[in-house]
Amino acid sequence: MIDTRKRTAEPVLVVDDDPSLCDLVGQVLENEGYEPVICTHPRDALAVCEKETFGLVFIDLNLPDMGGLELASTLKLQTPLLAVVYISGYGTWTMRSRPSK
Repeated sequence: MIDTRKRTAEPVLVVDDDPSLCDLVGQVLENEGYEPVICTHPRDALAVCEKETFGLVFIDLNLPDMGGLELASTLKLQTPLLAVVYISGYGTWTMRSRPSK
């Protein structure tokens, strides 16, 4: 089957402190026609978002210095319509009932 959908190079931010997971998510996004922008630290993500606008971000819940929920809230202040997908290497997620603002 040939995929005839028009591909865009829309940038998607990926924030995770595990480089191998960033590579995996980045490859999937590239295969789907997106341009992944990888950050392994929240401060790097904040710096990138000052220069570029994203419509979608994948954020690890457990990041150094700033948790994923806090990072998402900060990014949504800059881009209120930003779609956030939380990712985690942990088997349970006790914070799932706390929506980001």
